[in-house]
Amino acid sequence: MAHVSVGKIIEAVDYNTLATTYNKLFSDNYSTVQYPAAFSGTTLNNASTSNAILTLHENDYPSSPGTGPFTLSPAPTSGDFIVVQIGNEVQILGHTIDYTAGTITFTSALPAATRVVVYNRTTHRFGWGNAAAVNNHAVGDIIEAVDINQLINRTNIMMQHVGSNTRYTIVPVGTIIYASGLNNLETTLDNEMFANDQHLTVDDASVIAGPTFTRTANWTTQLEGIFSYTFSSYNEARYFFNSGGEVRWSLNATGNTSNDGYLSWRSVFNRLGTLRMNHNNTLQSGTGGISNAKGFYHLTTDWQNIFTSAGPGSGGGYGYGYGYGNSYSAVFAQFFAKYVELGNGNWQVQIRVLLDDSQYHTTVIGTTEFASSTLHPDNITQNNVNYSVTGPVIAVVENFNSGNDS
Repeated sequence: MAHVSVGKIIEAVDYNTLATTYNKLFSDNYSTVQYPAAFSGTTLNNASTSNAILTLHENDYPSSPGTGPFTLSPAPTSGDFIVVQIGNEVQILGHTIDYTAGTITFTSALPAATRVVVYNRTTHRFGWGNAAAVNNHAVGDIIEAVDINQLINRTNIMMQHVGSNTRYTIVPVGTIIYASGLNNLETTLDNEMFANDQHLTVDDASVIAGPTFTRTANWTTQLEGIFSYTFSSYNEARYFFNSGGEVRWSLNATGNTSNDGYLSWRSVFNRLGTLRMNHNNTLQSGTGGISNAKGFYHLTTDWQNIFTSAGPGSGGGYGYGYGYGNSYSAVFAQFFAKYVELGNGNWQVQIRVLLDDSQYHTTVIGTTEFASSTLHPDNITQNNVNYSVTGPVIAVVENFNSGNDS
């Protein structure tokens, strides 16, 4: 919002405007947004709530519609968060957007009979889901200390949440609220929350361990396992990721140090470190892996490859000299993700790992563990205002001892 003239006493419209901006971050001004586009035949039913800005229905294009350009409506701006879905796969590269003309052009011709949806998910990324500040004062209402303190308390919570040292002092009852006080809060909000998408990060958070499962039997072909991270609704998932929350997982191994297979996979796991999915990416604490730059807002109902580990590396740093740089140099762990809408309204993120040893036919001797966790933003209370976010319930969907593990 525009700054209020210095020296002016704050009026209802000034306060309401800023309070609404606070609610965009701290509460949720977009609670009606929905994740996927919903079709009845070729008709898109929920363009506004899913924020779809282009749809090409498969029934309309029995032959390829080509590369475009295709018109985006409403046209996005260069700072918007655009998700391009072709079939059930999100495309990170392979297209360009002309923000002036409001069009998208693909590098390669789109496949025939394939549904294409382009989303503008910018509004989805705002909202922490906490109590809103009052923003409905009527014209002529006097803005009092209790009103400005609503915003100060939320400011101090947000600053602690993202790791800023900025803090404001509560205004005593009876204090006249001038423009300078409101303008200072607005500047802090602009510079320390909206700028560089700082509202999507977290500093005050804890790692919470989830379930683990292990394979103790020897294996020679592959291991495949899946964790589910379940939220009570799409909005609950939004608030978690918008607050900087992450779903995490890791692989660990113990075993026979004279076994080539174990040594190579242990090296892969150690180099990998912990994997973490946030709102727009999947990253590692280790080194050498390749991320496909897909996070929570890129998921579809089909498995998408989100990360591939590095190989074991030459020597692996262990000095045993078993197989490194030779047949086992091409060993990788692959990770996939999708979302599942459950019939009871729950909304689930699933993470799948695939360890493929089939081309080497070397028995892996040892214990292989898949562990889950979350980075969960901490609760913060400032006077009578509280911030909290609900994390997912983690469960094992498939362990390392299923029919496809051997």
